[in-house]
Amino acid sequence: MNLMNHHNYQSYLSEAQKLARKAAAAGEVAAGCVIIRNDNIIAKGEEATLRKKDITAHAEIEAIREAVSVVGKDLKGAVLVTTKEPCVMCSYAIRYHGISTVVFEVPSEHFGGATSSFNLLTTKQAPHSWPPPVQIVQYNPE
Repeated sequence: MNLMNHHNYQSYLSEAQKLARKAAAAGEVAAGCVIIRNDNIIAKGEEATLRKKDITAHAEIEAIREAVSVVGKDLKGAVLVTTKEPCVMCSYAIRYHGISTVVFEVPSEHFGGATSSFNLLTTKQAPHSWPPPVQIVQYNPE
């Protein structure tokens, strides 16, 4: 599925926003994420770093863990929709698993995987065995 052709960002982003509100209500950073393949949500994640006492429990990593448990390591063709731009750690996991497109709402000035100097999502300076750079969509409903 290519969200660029579907312009269906809002429905998936709404789902991610629900997860972000749930995380915030639990005292976490307000971040939520869904992973879509073939027009179906295959995984969801919400920020859980405080509850799990695990700095790697970002919404994107939580969703990737679930997606891998459902469909396996290869997430080529999948679209990750998240409320916040994936950080460097999450961007590494996104690239590693071959997620094709990332749609995000709020940029991450210092450590964003697309908009900062740590552009792990879009760089071509990666191992030859890695999937190609990720298509980036910063969603702005206005």
